[in-house]
Amino acid sequence: MNKISSWMRVIAISLVLTMIALLFPSYSARADIAPPEQPPGANIRPYGEVTQVRMVRETVLVSVLKSHPASSQGQAVVIATFVMRNLSSMEEYLDVRFPLSMRNWLGEVLEIKDFRAKVDNVSVGTRRLWMPDCTSGYCWWAVFPVTFPPGQDVLIEATYTAEGTAWDYNPAIEFGYIMATGAGWNGTIGSADIIVRLPYEASRMNVEFGWNGLLSGFANVEAEPVFTGQEVRWHLEDFEPDGNYNFRVYVTRPSTWLRVLNERENVNKNPNDGEAWGRLGKAYKDVIDWGKYYRQDPAGWELFELSIEAYDKAVTLLPDDALWHFGFAELLEMGYSSYNHMGYGSYSYEALLLRAMQELSISLRLDPTNQRAIDMADWMSDWLPTWVQKTGSDYIFLALTATPTPEPSQMPTSIYCEDHDSPGCVNKPTRTPTITPTRTTTITPTLTTASLAQSPTPAVPSGAPLCGAALILPAVAAVLRLKLHRQA
Repeated sequence: MNKISSWMRVIAISLVLTMIALLFPSYSARADIAPPEQPPGANIRPYGEVTQVRMVRETVLVSVLKSHPASSQGQAVVIATFVMRNLSSMEEYLDVRFPLSMRNWLGEVLEIKDFRAKVDNVSVGTRRLWMPDCTSGYCWWAVFPVTFPPGQDVLIEATYTAEGTAWDYNPAIEFGYIMATGAGWNGTIGSADIIVRLPYEASRMNVEFGWNGLLSGFANVEAEPVFTGQEVRWHLEDFEPDGNYNFRVYVTRPSTWLRVLNERENVNKNPNDGEAWGRLGKAYKDVIDWGKYYRQDPAGWELFELSIEAYDKAVTLLPDDALWHFGFAELLEMGYSSYNHMGYGSYSYEALLLRAMQELSISLRLDPTNQRAIDMADWMSDWLPTWVQKTGSDYIFLALTATPTPEPSQMPTSIYCEDHDSPGCVNKPTRTPTITPTRTTTITPTLTTASLAQSPTPAVPSGAPLCGAALILPAVAAVLRLKLHRQA
């Protein structure tokens, strides 16, 4: 009986997997793969002693490198300096330790590179210490002796190379720094400055922030970032370095942002070059593309508008280029899905989707064999049947004709938001759009394609009212979008 029961379970599981495979077929998928998190740097700590030495001041400079080895997603050179003061009347001789490695969620022990230490500007040797229990995830430590004369300041400097943690299909890399390891020193930390230096001008476009400013910043402490040239700085005063003060920063990968800068320069030199404008639009799009949706902070929206402007220039200068028309359509459709609940901008979000359909219809007319455009048209006809109809090998873009007029209630409702309960979901940026996608009736609504790939029908019937499927639609739509490779 046990064997029969086991076989029945296997059969049941197989049937479930088969049904899932039928509903969600195998695509060349874009998956959000969690990488092995890199060990962050951390504050120095005394080795097991009660001490009268206080950390009076610390400065952590994270210099993101412009280029890095091919095997690395991104690197930074970190220089952490600490001004330590012995508050007692007696000299203290302590072993100071710095965490070199951390056990990540995969169980791997990863180590920072090139650690060096100085005391009062003199290089000192270090020994390695292994903590068998890896308390708090830290396994290997660098240990070096320091003498703290009474009432005097001692300068300690730690330098190392940090590997960025890069998440699959996210154009940003993360660097971290742990403040809590400094809790063993006497009293509070007098002040701390965290400085992130980029190889170009720093801004909220290439340093990412969430609604409460904490996507980049301290774990549970608000500290306003200050941008100055190539740097962004955070300053803290008189605090107990618990876990609330642990720091992380997300910066756009240098290779991605350098493409933006290069293409900006190209369009400035050649303002009538449609290809250059298209590449600039694609470069902006790559900065905000998180795989299943676009960056949703105000700077992400501003980059989205800049991408609209660049693509609009490209298709105006190159009206017969099917690829740029498709890239523009993809940008607008993803923009609608990502931003329609955010309250950004001064125009109707339906205008984004209408303009997307216009650009898609042009792309298909110019190149009926573009599989990516076909895939998008299939998706629209499945999930917006009152806007796009598919009859045989034809697509009828009803939304681009004067009648019938689609009702807003028939539009899909996106659920993409980092925090649905956050009031940040309704905040608006100060920048207003410089172009307004407009509805047009000049495009011929019926388009014929030479060949169409048959996309499996989703579980929700195409004729069902979309408002009733509002909660599941964006998730399924994201799955269907996985096969649309972004190359334009």
